[in-house]
Amino acid sequence: MSVFKLKMTSSRQTKSLLATMALGALLFSSESFSETPRIPIIPCEPERIESGDGRLPDSINNCDEPHGPGTPTRISVPSSSSNGSFSVSWGSSSGYVLRYELSQNRTGTSLWGNVYSGRALSKTVSVSDGSYRYRVRACNNVGCSGFRYSGTVTVASRPSTPSSIDYASYSNTGDVRVSWGNSSGSGKTYKLEKRKNNGGWTSAYSGGARSSTVTLDNGNYRFRVRACNANGCSSYRYGDAMIANQSEAMDLYSLYPHLVHEDNRNDAHARTTKTFIGEFPRRASAGNANSNPAARRSDADQPFSLGSGFDLLNAAYASLCLEMDHPEFRIVKNPSSKADEFEVTYIRNTSELFNSLEVTDSTSIDFTYKGVSAGVDSGSDRAVKSLEGTHNEVFVVKLVENRETWSLNTQPDPIKTVHVNDWLALANKTGRNAFRQRCGDRYISGVDLGARLFLVFAYDARRFTTEQISSYNSQISGGLRGAINGSYSNSEVQQFKGLLTSINTSVTAFSLGGPDNIDKQINILNFNQKATDFVNGTNEGNYRALKQYYRDYPHPRSLLSYNYYDLFHRYAPNLENVRRWNYLDAERERRCKTLNDYKQVGGSHIDLSHCESIKQEIQIAKEQCGRPQDRTYCLHPAAYYTAGVGSDPDRPGVLPQVQLYNEMERKIDYLEPRSASNSHSRSVTGGVWNKKCITVDEDVCLTEGVDTDCFTDVYQGNDLGTGRGFGLNMKEYHSPGSGGSQRHDTVTRGGLACLNSYVKACTKRIGGSKARIRFDHEIFGRCAIKKPFSLVGS
Repeated sequence: MSVFKLKMTSSRQTKSLLATMALGALLFSSESFSETPRIPIIPCEPERIESGDGRLPDSINNCDEPHGPGTPTRISVPSSSSNGSFSVSWGSSSGYVLRYELSQNRTGTSLWGNVYSGRALSKTVSVSDGSYRYRVRACNNVGCSGFRYSGTVTVASRPSTPSSIDYASYSNTGDVRVSWGNSSGSGKTYKLEKRKNNGGWTSAYSGGARSSTVTLDNGNYRFRVRACNANGCSSYRYGDAMIANQSEAMDLYSLYPHLVHEDNRNDAHARTTKTFIGEFPRRASAGNANSNPAARRSDADQPFSLGSGFDLLNAAYASLCLEMDHPEFRIVKNPSSKADEFEVTYIRNTSELFNSLEVTDSTSIDFTYKGVSAGVDSGSDRAVKSLEGTHNEVFVVKLVENRETWSLNTQPDPIKTVHVNDWLALANKTGRNAFRQRCGDRYISGVDLGARLFLVFAYDARRFTTEQISSYNSQISGGLRGAINGSYSNSEVQQFKGLLTSINTSVTAFSLGGPDNIDKQINILNFNQKATDFVNGTNEGNYRALKQYYRDYPHPRSLLSYNYYDLFHRYAPNLENVRRWNYLDAERERRCKTLNDYKQVGGSHIDLSHCESIKQEIQIAKEQCGRPQDRTYCLHPAAYYTAGVGSDPDRPGVLPQVQLYNEMERKIDYLEPRSASNSHSRSVTGGVWNKKCITVDEDVCLTEGVDTDCFTDVYQGNDLGTGRGFGLNMKEYHSPGSGGSQRHDTVTRGGLACLNSYVKACTKRIGGSKARIRFDHEIFGRCAIKKPFSLVGS
């Protein structure tokens, strides 16, 4: 017996065929057969392969002898790259290729790192600055070809654009801090530029830091920043428009050098007498040539003395201008005669919010981005943080611990003689300005000490029906009282907190005095216990000035021949105008927040473009009232005109010259709630062998006026229409037979927002029966209208 071994080779496997054949059965002598004997051959067929990307054939001839692929015909890279991202490409190889392997080498090293393995003929790579070479080879299961090497590509990247730029939209200090986000890239320098009144761009900073404080003249500004290195610069990141509006002040220290001596006297007095800490900032040393006392103020928690002046219009402590060394200048302490306070107030409007939070009217109340002043009193901070759009239901809880009362007795003629002679005796505007700049509008004659805690509870009412909101408000009002005053049992407290949690109620706390940082510890689950901790933890060591009492400066007896207002400013009209502007600003904020809410849910036609510019112009108007000198433009809103862009260096602005109050009505729409409803009632009686159906297919639409634009209010609704902008009261629906159905959808008919109700009811086919339909449906909407803003006290 002979053995033959036929071997077939493919690229994937080696196949062996072992054939054992009996020569007696296969080979015959030539005598027996005329034909030459043959050995059977098993055919070799191409092997099928999986080809996912179509770059290689679907089958290969695996019948040849095994061999590796050829070297790729070429490799290409750019000579340089300015951003570190580029493509490496190569030519195909002869023979069967299972994969290409691409390696990378950075000049100066001996290592080659693999960056790609696959069937493609190119690869995009991203690398940092440096010089690189690439090589590629082709491989299959038999082996790999030799490498094909590229030339050198040099990467010198420019930095990326800074990710952000950030600064206040209004500044009354003459300084603004500009910060910006990071930029990728090495060896970079940031270049900050500013532009005033739409003029040319000028350099404001160059360096490696990511923020800079820039000193500005009055005007309208915009900033931009980019990053640069030796390879070039990124594109610019632009910021929004901002306003610098610094009030000019008298340089009192240059004019009256003896004020330094008065400062030393005041400091010595503060070290030997009782001082207090309130919630207002201290105005910088009045008249200091190195600061602007009209606007720059230190942080709150600065001590003051009884007799210190107070700047009513800017809500800031001023200098002590009374003669404190006189024997009749006495400070008296008494226990407080006031009872402790506990109030729960449901907030219906801005006036109630300000009153409940004990907000002092001043120019420091502002809704501009990040505030305008170096220091803002905490009352203004409470107002700004608590003011929401029209959809929030708000409750304010106030806890006050009244402990001590301090009062000041003075001599009949208490103003320091030096100030009387230097300023008041001038009996003119210069003297009045100087005295107010140094001494404020009134002086502090008394103070109540203790601690105060505000808790502001709010929930978003948009997803609830009117009936639900009314029920929740009633429960919250009673629940807050019961949970905090202890009249609720533990189970009732937990049930009430469950209600607050279920409707996503938030609580924000503000404290003055009492245990340190207790306001930062309060949440919706512990507010009642923390309120108790606040009351129990209030002691003499953490008292603060809760309420300050003021007196007008008395008429100096040596100047009785002059009218009182020849000597002192009339602050009351200015303060009233500031109050009007504050309430207008609060209403503007509410309107704009509401407009923004509805723009997010499909109100694409809503215009928010004027909210920011009018916000800035209102702040300018208020600043006119807080100026230390000329308050010519501290006007009633109905009489105030904007300065116009670039028309007056002392009065910057972003709007052309317009009557601002009227412009507010023209440019900021009021979204007025609207609704329309209808009722439907139909019935039908079927015969013994006669099925009958009735159908109601009716629209109810919001009616638009000539100047209105209405849309469905998706935050309103009830029953099937909750969160869809409509209400449905299906009083009766009886469809004993088959075929009954109903559908309710908001639609647009002839440009009007409508609710379509389709309701069908049928009787039975056999036997007499009755089908009935009776329902009310209502669509809720908002219509953008021109509505005057409210003028408080007008």
